Amino acid sequence: MTSFFEWAGYWVTLGCLVWAFEEYVLYACEQGALNQTFNAWWLTVRGMEARAFAVALAAVCVAFLNRVLGPGIFSIRSVVISTMLGAIFLLTFLAGALTVGVHFTPFKNYNDSMQEMLKMADQPIRENQTQEMRQADEQLKGTLREVVATFNTRFWKCCYVAFFVVALVLSNSVVFFLSVIFARLLLGEIAATGRFLSVGALLIVETQFLLFISTLYLVFIGILSFPAMWIAVPAGYYLGSSGAAGLVITGFVVGLAGGVIWFVGSPVLKLAVLIAFGPSVFAIFVSLASAIIIANRNFLHWAMTQFLKRAEGSSRPLTATITIVSIVALGCQFFWLLVFHS
Repeated sequence: MTSFFEWAGYWVTLGCLVWAFEEYVLYACEQGALNQTFNAWWLTVRGMEARAFAVALAAVCVAFLNRVLGPGIFSIRSVVISTMLGAIFLLTFLAGALTVGVHFTPFKNYNDSMQEMLKMADQPIRENQTQEMRQADEQLKGTLREVVATFNTRFWKCCYVAFFVVALVLSNSVVFFLSVIFARLLLGEIAATGRFLSVGALLIVETQFLLFISTLYLVFIGILSFPAMWIAVPAGYYLGSSGAAGLVITGFVVGLAGGVIWFVGSPVLKLAVLIAFGPSVFAIFVSLASAIIIANRNFLHWAMTQFLKRAEGSSRPLTATITIVSIVALGCQFFWLLVFHS
């Protein structure tokens, strides 16, 4: 119960601060404008149908995205702004990660890849191999030694670092744009239909699609960050094109590789994936919230109407709002502790 009383103290402190703000900071005219704002909200919510109230969150998100990106999903404005936002977010978070000690090491990854290819080239040939297999093995090892001798120079290392940064930013921008399209389509369908089954079906399909695309992108930037893995790309292509069984095996390997890269990969790769699919993840959370609101739209519409009615009828609407929210939050926390920690 310690955490419950701690949170109670936080809510009481917040309520006292808000009350002091309304009592001693706001002028009478500002207090009147605040009361009028709460009154307008109450009248708006009271006059809404329950279904319109249920999809209001998705509708607000759609209106905001249309205002920022334009009404056209594939318009030039949408493409330019989305890709620029993806690049800006990635570069900003990378700079912030470097300042807090998260290492960005494409140069080291390149050196490690060269060392791994040398180890592969220096492995002894197994004695139980046929003559043709020995020749193919020797040819492969000779090719690896030539690759390392040619590209293990400072010039090629600098070229790789530049290529890696440019490819990471460009791919992140493209995937961010696709993620924004995903978010706009999903939220637009929710705002247009407002039916629980439709929202649930859309949410299931879009979540599976998101997991598939995010795994592919994670594997792509994982291979991009470690050049020694580039030799596996042709093998994956030939295996996937060999038939249905090969395609299934390739998909399983790609999914497994995505999970491994996520759990053991660099924080930079995880950051790039989170930024690229941030709009889609946000749209999924909004869809979940909308599904819950749609399923309980009548009760929640009545509760919000009563909440705003009591807030706008109070002489201190902000304090009343904090009080009601704190009572509901502490009640939910007490119920959680009572049921799951008793």
